[in-house]
Amino acid sequence: MDKNEFLIIADYADESKLSLSEVCEICSISKERLMELVAYKILSQQQAREMYFDLLQLHRLQKALRLQRDLDLNLAGIAIILDLQDQLRSRK
Repeated sequence: MDKNEFLIIADYADESKLSLSEVCEICSISKERLMELVAYKILSQQQAREMYFDLLQLHRLQKALRLQRDLDLNLAGIAIILDLQDQLRSRK
């Protein structure tokens, strides 16, 4: 890690729910950016009184952000890649 990066260590149970604000803070993105990812079905939020995400969605978001940063993919390309990865994983 370089000087500008930091590590967040959190102990979440598998059924933890993260709010929109928490996810944005953890991943350092805006709420608008997160909603773009939801619109492209890269993420699926769960609704109650307030929108929230589970840890699987947080992990998927982190992969999406890496794909965009490292490969400069657009949102449609990211959605396709992540969906294909999910399909391959479910076949194993």
